[in-house]
Amino acid sequence: MADDYREAPNPYTPPAAALETAPPDDLAETYVIYRYAVSIGFLTYYGHSDPIAVRAGKNDWTRALLYSLLSLLLGWWGLPWGPIRTIQSVIVNLGGGQDVTPLQNRRVYKVENPGAKWTCPKCNQSNSNLTFTCVCGYRLV
Repeated sequence: MADDYREAPNPYTPPAAALETAPPDDLAETYVIYRYAVSIGFLTYYGHSDPIAVRAGKNDWTRALLYSLLSLLLGWWGLPWGPIRTIQSVIVNLGGGQDVTPLQNRRVYKVENPGAKWTCPKCNQSNSNLTFTCVCGYRLV
């Protein structure tokens, strides 16, 4: 009888998922992002590419040069951040990009109830059990 006892679900608990790191054999490739800066008038946008899989110890110089060229052509126009972000993006790209492998190797698995909802403690908004971020910006993890 003790096994049948279940507590009422807590609306503030995170989604029913667990995070796991990838096994060591998947670490043969790394994921990098390349930065770019685009300026229009006084506004400067400092963005990045989607994560790109690259063999460990290798570089994707073609993409690094393309994003750097984009920054050099369109990034330096906005003052004062245009030149600053352009130089930052070129330095990151020519250094091989920004390594985001630890973020890419985390996987969500075993979602117990994908149709369930969780309530944000900050704004009381109902959110899907498949997301970790509320529309108000509150993050569970």
